[in-house]
Amino acid sequence: MRKPAMAGLALRREAELFLIESASFRGNSSAPVFFLVPGDGHRTGVKDRGWAIKLGGVWIGYFGEVEPVGPAANGNRPLATCNTGISAAVPAYKLHEILFGEELRKQRNE
Repeated sequence: MRKPAMAGLALRREAELFLIESASFRGNSSAPVFFLVPGDGHRTGVKDRGWAIKLGGVWIGYFGEVEPVGPAANGNRPLATCNTGISAAVPAYKLHEILFGEELRKQRNE
């Protein structure tokens, strides 16, 4: 089994991510990811309160695998990157931690 790699992104350290079962393509990075969650009424049994759309995070890429695509006359097999259908997003709470963390707060106050 091959190790999946984030296409177009070199992750050099561990990160907290949401894994999303959805295809993604180059150019989707930095797009907002929204979640559709039940409104308070669904938790209490009152069905007229509807649903809420919440910011889930920011899309950062997809997991791809490199696969051989066929024989070649010269013996070198050409390779192609395949989209596995699993994408990743940085959670909104991590963005909040960064944007309102001590380091950026100090920079804003300078």
